[in-house]
Amino acid sequence: MKYSLSTLLRWFGMGATPILLVFVVILSLTPPSEIVGVVSKVPFGDKGAHAIAYAAIAFCMLCGVGVNSKENTIKSTIRRNRRQLISIMVLIFIIGGIIELVQPLFLRGAEWADLIADCIGGILGISLGVVVIIGVQRWEQKRGN
Repeated sequence: MKYSLSTLLRWFGMGATPILLVFVVILSLTPPSEIVGVVSKVPFGDKGAHAIAYAAIAFCMLCGVGVNSKENTIKSTIRRNRRQLISIMVLIFIIGGIIELVQPLFLRGAEWADLIADCIGGILGISLGVVVIIGVQRWEQKRGN
């Protein structure tokens, strides 16, 4: 059986999203003393870690639900996927917000800056996802898939 690259990308997104979500929730609720070593290696520290984590989640979400467009341009891909893009950003905001609200129960501090970093990461992940979807479409068109 031969699968197209867009199919494999979709499967990757659908499989990786729940795994990443669980990983991020666990790290977000772990006491800071236990993850200080990991966070200290990330550029911009805690905020950078938030942005990277939520960029990865948003990227995987878009790969899992993104729709190919007939034209492989950024504008057409965004237009064709606008519902998915809006839904992903809303989910990123809700997930980040809920985690920030729950963190004080786990001896973690809730910060607005973390939620902002989550949303910035979501935008970066979506942007990367759009570029990857366009790249896969162009590659498949050149190969005749």
